[in-house]
Amino acid sequence: MSILLLTKLLIVPTFILLVSLAGRRWGPFISGLLSGLPVIAGPITFFLAVEQGEAFAVASAHSTLLGITALTSFCFIYGWLAQFWHWSLTLITGWSCYFLISYGIANITLDPSISIVPALLCIGLFTHFTPNKRREQLSTEVSAREIVLRMSCAAALVFSVTQFATALGPIYSGIFAAFPVAASVLAVFTHASYSGHHARALLRGVMFGLISLSSFYYAISLLAPHFGFYSAFYGAIAIVLLLQGANYAVFLCIKKSTTHALNLRASE
Repeated sequence: MSILLLTKLLIVPTFILLVSLAGRRWGPFISGLLSGLPVIAGPITFFLAVEQGEAFAVASAHSTLLGITALTSFCFIYGWLAQFWHWSLTLITGWSCYFLISYGIANITLDPSISIVPALLCIGLFTHFTPNKRREQLSTEVSAREIVLRMSCAAALVFSVTQFATALGPIYSGIFAAFPVAASVLAVFTHASYSGHHARALLRGVMFGLISLSSFYYAISLLAPHFGFYSAFYGAIAIVLLLQGANYAVFLCIKKSTTHALNLRASE
């Protein structure tokens, strides 16, 4: 087994483990928020650079920026339907919408400075129209057996996506780098084990986290022509870590304000 293949099979399941433990400690919203880190799409893009060359990876990164629109749509659709449908039908519908939107996006050519606009618009719009009820009351006690199963499913998905994507050229490979691997695995297990409300809270967190992912690929698209792919990749990681920290700080402020308001009402 090559080092590259071994890395593919280990890095994403490890990330799913950490996110699942975070969800068990702080709830599904935080689990979803952490899923916005480029720990799945990022390695896929990096693997494409190693296997296909830097120019291929830069072109695919631009397409991934557009593909985030399809990923956000999956999160929104799954989050809404999870309240009414079984997880299997919800997943099939969400994936179908993802592929349809991805197909339409593949025929669009935009400058990176413009490509980030539809991604951020969709994140803002879909987050606004995704209810925020009951988030503070939700918790998930994920068993060790379920975490192992989540990790196995994530490894199978990311391996399939990378193997499938590299045969399609930089446009489709970039779009499919934004395939909802973590979102699908986490949402399905949360939905099946707890409720559609839990899955919706998780996916709302994912959509918030996608602001960081969008910034990551936007930074690569802007920096790579001047500094090369690998320097742009590492620079984008630094940027996304700062943004994710800011997202978490905002969440803590909102949570603190909400708790304070509830305490005031209770004391009246």
